[in-house]
Amino acid sequence: MKEKRDWPATFAVFEVSGLTQREFCRLHGIVLASFKHQLYLRRKAPAPAGFSRLSVSRPAPAPATVELHLPGGLFLRFSGDVGPGYLRELVTGLRP
Repeated sequence: MKEKRDWPATFAVFEVSGLTQREFCRLHGIVLASFKHQLYLRRKAPAPAGFSRLSVSRPAPAPATVELHLPGGLFLRFSGDVGPGYLRELVTGLRP
């Protein structure tokens, strides 16, 4: 009688082992062809539908603040990610 193998757990161990498929199978007494076949089936299977469990261990950091001090006392403050190209265009547009 064939032994049932927990393939998801086997693949999880393989992925962190750093071994080749051949080395891993030899060490764990797995027929290489069976391993490859199960890996093929795993990759071919559609991703499970639905939601995954999500947990947040700490709040995300606040977005960066960019401050721009221009001649004449003009002061601009941006929250979030501001690209250098946008800032360059803005400064160019503000020049007299």
